[in-house]
Amino acid sequence: MTNTFKGIKARSNSIQIRLEHNGKNYNKSLKLSPNAKNLKYADAMRTMWRDQLCRGIEPEGFNDKSATTQHYLDIRLERVKVELSRGSYQRSIGYHREFSETFGKLKIVDLHIGLVRDFCRLQSGSAATISNKISFLRAALNEAFEDRMVNVNVVKNWTFKKESTDIIEEDKISPFSLDEETKILNSFEHEQTRNCYELSFWSGLRPSEIIALTWEDIDFENSIIKVRRSKTQYSKDVQKTKTKGSRRDVRMLDRARSVLKAQRKHTLLGNSTVFINEETGISWNDSSELRVPWCEALKIAGLAYRKPYITRHTYASRMLISGETPLFVMNQMGHNTMDMLYKHYAKFMPDLHEGAGNKMQEMFA
Repeated sequence: MTNTFKGIKARSNSIQIRLEHNGKNYNKSLKLSPNAKNLKYADAMRTMWRDQLCRGIEPEGFNDKSATTQHYLDIRLERVKVELSRGSYQRSIGYHREFSETFGKLKIVDLHIGLVRDFCRLQSGSAATISNKISFLRAALNEAFEDRMVNVNVVKNWTFKKESTDIIEEDKISPFSLDEETKILNSFEHEQTRNCYELSFWSGLRPSEIIALTWEDIDFENSIIKVRRSKTQYSKDVQKTKTKGSRRDVRMLDRARSVLKAQRKHTLLGNSTVFINEETGISWNDSSELRVPWCEALKIAGLAYRKPYITRHTYASRMLISGETPLFVMNQMGHNTMDMLYKHYAKFMPDLHEGAGNKMQEMFA
């Protein structure tokens, strides 16, 4: 259907209205099928709202920034359905599904490059495959940009470069302070999500390990958390941890014990899984789902984005700064070698050379 109305844009299942007045842009979406009757109605409403602006009346419902990323992912998928070949469209369905599961519930204005970079780092495909996925997301964000829902397309000129998963640059490990931790934990909407992240701060467990915990893994008597399984974005189902080091018994600190005891009222009866998603009432599908509430909490706390994994780095750095032995920390973290610990956290260790030899001298000299 040809649309001849100025400032009216037909979507697959909605109509977008745009206005400009005194240098300010106004944007509104009508949940109407873009048929001839509704397009005419939208044009009439646009005329009415333009007249209101001229009389100094601010129309209601414009420039609503609550649109979700899901909305624009859906728009993009509908568009490629008629633009691409059958094979390309089938691949786009896969891209749409992955981004929907990861970012769908996130407001489009809250999607930033840090989240996209984290998504890419978890990808196991080739650089070309990741690039194709980002192209799909880029096109979806272009739609949001055209609708003036975002001020910039965060992946417009961005290309992901794969890095070794075993190497973490020093400047990328920026542990949270106690004050920042408190602000973050107080910003979560749901108590169980708060408990989940508080346990990460005080146990060093990976997000994928935390959401796979069952109450059988929690040994309050011996103060042990048994890590045997994980649930990643790609496994979906619970799987055994991949390495011998990852399968470990983690010392339950007092703060972790308090969190787990507080969690018992939610899931101990009738649910073997320790943590569930309060939005859905079932277990977390995978660790990527935890990013949405994390991003929202950081925004409420007024903190710049740092990926959820930094909670684990915070635990390790605090352990080392407080003087715990590197061997103990290595075992707690599930690292296979001391090399990995020194590579990632050497700058947080006390000076190993200061006063070296004094203890032996004092004892035996």
